[in-house]
Amino acid sequence: MTAYVLRFCNNIKRNSPKLVNSLSCEEIQKAKETLIKIMQSEWPSEIREKYKDTIQFFEENGILKVQTRLILSQDPEDFTHPTVLPDHPLLERLVLHTHRSLMHAGVLTTLAQLREKFWIPKGRRVVKAILRQCIKCKRLTAGKVNPDPAPLPPDRIHRVAAFQITGADLAGPLSLRGGSKAWIVLFTCAVYRAVHLELVSSLSTESFMQALRRFWARRGRGSTLYTDNGTNFVGAANALKSLDWDFIQAECSLMKIKWLFSPPSAPWYGGFWERMVRSIKELLRKCLGKACVTYEEMLTLLSDCEATINGRPLTYLSDDPK
Repeated sequence: MTAYVLRFCNNIKRNSPKLVNSLSCEEIQKAKETLIKIMQSEWPSEIREKYKDTIQFFEENGILKVQTRLILSQDPEDFTHPTVLPDHPLLERLVLHTHRSLMHAGVLTTLAQLREKFWIPKGRRVVKAILRQCIKCKRLTAGKVNPDPAPLPPDRIHRVAAFQITGADLAGPLSLRGGSKAWIVLFTCAVYRAVHLELVSSLSTESFMQALRRFWARRGRGSTLYTDNGTNFVGAANALKSLDWDFIQAECSLMKIKWLFSPPSAPWYGGFWERMVRSIKELLRKCLGKACVTYEEMLTLLSDCEATINGRPLTYLSDDPK
């Protein structure tokens, strides 16, 4: 744009040749020099005086440059004698243009590219401040919003018997010796965070009901049972989708057990049982590795995992002996 303005100023002169073709290299270079002179002319002299003791300036064709220690090298003239670019709105446009041409690289890469031709006083600080204005970088590097946690629901804080309010989930499949597979049915107390683990050999409704009956026989029948609604799972491990929930709910209704589903596509509603699933997986991953065990050995491992989880401290352990 500046080159076209300079061409227009030249064309309106009475005796000058009229230029109408594309911009030449000379016109573009003249426009760059004009903009640099404008930037340097607005650089306060008192700020320039601060650098005289440490930096050697000189003028070339009316443009202020820096005398470096690389004058005897075979590097380009712009590198050995960089042009001074003080803080200016035009410098902001140049930095952002260089930043975008480098595929939105960081401060160091952008500054290194600029120093091939220019010397910017307090360059790192200036470039860093300008790059903070890049909308794309700001959008992609913005931190996540951490909302205040909501209060715990009543079912998580009522003083009831263990496993009176329970969350259930399935994990797996687990590969067993002989090519068979098994799945973990996890039951966790919503109040005291204890867990009960069952192992099933299939995803049938009958297998799940058998695991549920074993859980009730050992821990007692509760009043409320939470679980995912099945839409939170995708892929081959979509365990809960294969169960006949109408039949399961009917069986639980006969036993006066209220069955509640989490909202669709909202797995965070089941956070108190999903966290227990993660703990079980971490223990099995460290104990098993790539080993393949039998069904009975897996039952024993799950019992050990259950004991470890239920024996964990619920609060911070202080170093104070008192």
